[in-house]
Amino acid sequence: MTLQLNRRSGPTVTGNARVSTKGQESQLQRNALESAGCGRIFEDKISRRATARPGFVEGLDHLRPTDTLCVWKLDRLGRSAKDVLTNADSLHERGVGLRILTGTYSPTGEGKFFFVMMAAFAELKRDMIRERTLAGLAAARAQGRTGSRPTVMEADTLAAA
Repeated sequence: MTLQLNRRSGPTVTGNARVSTKGQESQLQRNALESAGCGRIFEDKISRRATARPGFVEGLDHLRPTDTLCVWKLDRLGRSAKDVLTNADSLHERGVGLRILTGTYSPTGEGKFFFVMMAAFAELKRDMIRERTLAGLAAARAQGRTGSRPTVMEADTLAAA
């Protein structure tokens, strides 16, 4: 009698969720991925600037040919247009499907062209948000305001405590 462990029967749909900061919640993405039939969801709470994505790497290791990786939005697949394209091409070469819940992907022809354009637009959008945020913070500093939380206690109350 042979005992087989860790054998999966048939292709699986695996989800990947990512949020940028510890304060953000991934529940919206998780709900969408669960509704899409993802049996397992790998998650990262990590800054855009960080290069390591342990949840994403673990999810990729879990995937086998004929499986599908499912992400909520295109920009969850990578931090830049180059990352998105590299990851999509790598999945295609491994025989792993890619499903984007808020868009479509086809590894050839017009589908790939559209995918490249959407990845470039996603990167542009992130860059514009960052520029506006930095400009807003600089303008506030120029007016003497800081972005920190307001103090709870006045200086005299704090001294008395």
